[in-house]
Amino acid sequence: MRLTEHVVLGAGASAALVPILGVEGAGVFYASSVLLDVDHYLEYVQRTRFRDWSPARMFAFHGEVFSRLYRPDMLALSVFHTVEWFALVFVAWHWWDGGLGLAALLGMVFHLGCDLLRLTTLGAVTKRALSLVEYGLRRRSLRRRGFDPDGVQKEALAALGILPAPAPVEPREPRTAPSFTVIVPALNEEDNLRPAVEAVLKEIGRLTTTLEVLVYDDASTDGTGAVADALAREDARVVAIRNERRLNIGGIYKAGVARARGEYVFLVPGDNETRVDEIARGLKHLAHADMVVFYVTNPGVRSPGRRALSSLYVLVVNALFGTHVRYTNGTNAFRTEVLRRIPIRTNGFSYQTEAVVKAVRTGIAFAQVGMEIQPRLGGASKAVTWKNFRSVGAALGRLWWDVAVTHRRRYGDRGRCIGVF
Repeated sequence: MRLTEHVVLGAGASAALVPILGVEGAGVFYASSVLLDVDHYLEYVQRTRFRDWSPARMFAFHGEVFSRLYRPDMLALSVFHTVEWFALVFVAWHWWDGGLGLAALLGMVFHLGCDLLRLTTLGAVTKRALSLVEYGLRRRSLRRRGFDPDGVQKEALAALGILPAPAPVEPREPRTAPSFTVIVPALNEEDNLRPAVEAVLKEIGRLTTTLEVLVYDDASTDGTGAVADALAREDARVVAIRNERRLNIGGIYKAGVARARGEYVFLVPGDNETRVDEIARGLKHLAHADMVVFYVTNPGVRSPGRRALSSLYVLVVNALFGTHVRYTNGTNAFRTEVLRRIPIRTNGFSYQTEAVVKAVRTGIAFAQVGMEIQPRLGGASKAVTWKNFRSVGAALGRLWWDVAVTHRRRYGDRGRCIGVF
């Protein structure tokens, strides 16, 4: 919470407490509720190695840190906001046996409560350690996952020109343009399939000289198959495949992965909801990672009910499997060899969740990239049906048993997120 907000809220709370604490006690409450943030200044001075004492640059530094709040390696500590410091003040209050000590402690509690409430509303309450012991353990955990625990703060100082900028991460090895296989499933998408495939050919074709687009007509009852055949005739990079019986999206994904010739593979639904230009923008991170997980940055194009279900689904997945991903059921790009090492059992809509969870739990490096989607041009979504709800619930249960019980040693890692972009 900003200092100005603490000043205003602290003034209101202290005024309300005058009848209880008295004028002097309310003044101490107010002072402690505001001055608790002095540890932010001390942190800045310490991180600059006592070379910069500017309050203005201190505020700028913390603004830079806050802009990186959702980074997976974000970890903050404010010494005066810890359990240990509160315990010390509590002991001092009892030692002196004075009412002003109680007022100071209450002011500190009020300040910390406001901070935690703000972080909770932002969905980032775990980004601040509340104990020195917790901070030490979490720093150790970040190092084990390949992160620098001070990386966010170093980047903030570099952004202000106080520290030199870190050297850019180089690709694993010099190489030519990567090759891609794009799987496009279509079930009764006569109106949407052509623009979806044409977008893939245009946007992904710019990134590589080796592209194959596998279009699967999943036993459609409209003209989807004819559209797929026409696309294959028009462009040699397109392969049209007709399923005599429905494989469902998960079954198509597995068939496409088995057939893929590209170094990397991902699925773009034939409903033309996916902004392929956004996918293309995020694929550059595959130079440093085995997987790119895409999450939606404009969920408002979907109905409120579907947005709520998506948010609930992500919460359940992260809670069940100890992951920290923003979305699992969208378009995700994988190194093909990684997917071929992972047994995907479901044929239903949770196929991407199974792939992402198992890949992360084998310890791969991955990036998370925000992308916009676009409204459907026609037809209705096949995702939100009672049949799919039952299928996804059963698949999550099987996945948990597979990851947490049957093959817990194989999936005992947590992966390494190289960043959220």
